[in-house]
Amino acid sequence: MSYNNSNDKCPVIIPSYEPDAMLNHLCASLKDAGIFNFIVIDDGSGQEYQPIFEMIEKNYHCKILRHAVNLGKGRALKNAFNYVLNECPNAIGVITADSDGQHTPDDIKRCMLCLCENPESLILGCRKFQGEHVPWRSRIGNKLTKNIFRYVCGIKISDTQTGLRGIPKSLMLDALTIKGERFDYETNMLLNAHDKCSFIEVPIETIYESKSNHKTHFEPLYDSFMIYSLIFFYLFSSILSVLIDFSMFSISINTGANIWIATMLGRLCSTIVNFTVNRSVVFKSKGSIFKQWGGVSCFSLCIRHYFGTDGTWTFTNIWRENNYIKGYR
Repeated sequence: MSYNNSNDKCPVIIPSYEPDAMLNHLCASLKDAGIFNFIVIDDGSGQEYQPIFEMIEKNYHCKILRHAVNLGKGRALKNAFNYVLNECPNAIGVITADSDGQHTPDDIKRCMLCLCENPESLILGCRKFQGEHVPWRSRIGNKLTKNIFRYVCGIKISDTQTGLRGIPKSLMLDALTIKGERFDYETNMLLNAHDKCSFIEVPIETIYESKSNHKTHFEPLYDSFMIYSLIFFYLFSSILSVLIDFSMFSISINTGANIWIATMLGRLCSTIVNFTVNRSVVFKSKGSIFKQWGGVSCFSLCIRHYFGTDGTWTFTNIWRENNYIKGYR
């Protein structure tokens, strides 16, 4: 697909709160690069910053979405997604970029082209956190979160904090209803998307003005707590599902059920619990439960086929080992 077509089909979303000159510089750079379809969200910056947004709106003819008060980056993204879904029917997705100058037009264009070539994948513009110019909080925070994602959630991503993303239309619909109003929303999006689509990483430049001048609205204690609590709630739901799966299997076997029925019952109960906990506690989704339950129903229909082979073998051996251990009590 040509770049001109991708420009039409992938609006660029730029959430901004109390911006400095970098926002105007980014908009000018996008225009010079041939990117004209972008949306800026004023996340309740206040009257002091209105001249900046008015100048951008006048000079670059972009759409400005305004919040009366600061609602957070997550809410800004959700409102922009909603606008695109309603007003841009030809869009196949969106590109999100930060307003602080960390993302170059060339990197934005490459993510845009990648999304057009992979319209069902989540595109992540990934930085290399190396060099003295990278703030230590960003370097340590990404390393910690990256390892937690990998070893706790089974999601291998090199840059979990990136704001440069290509989000397909299919994920935007779901993203409107998931939990998160601040920076935790982007983490929640990754957790929610990892079993719905593939992730594609696009290497991008790592840009910070300087360690002393780097401006962020990230509150280390509060935002870190919100981000990591999501991850550990996700882990909790997975562990709980495994325990229920094995417990129901053991109870069924001890009451005389055959292997296949015990396996099916255990997996069905654990699936229901996992779905309910993730929907109500982890993601706090407000989407249609009937649509979301469709995936669980399809999964349940596959149980007979799956557990006639690998699953039956696994639980049969677990049961044999359990009886073997009982013999030595």
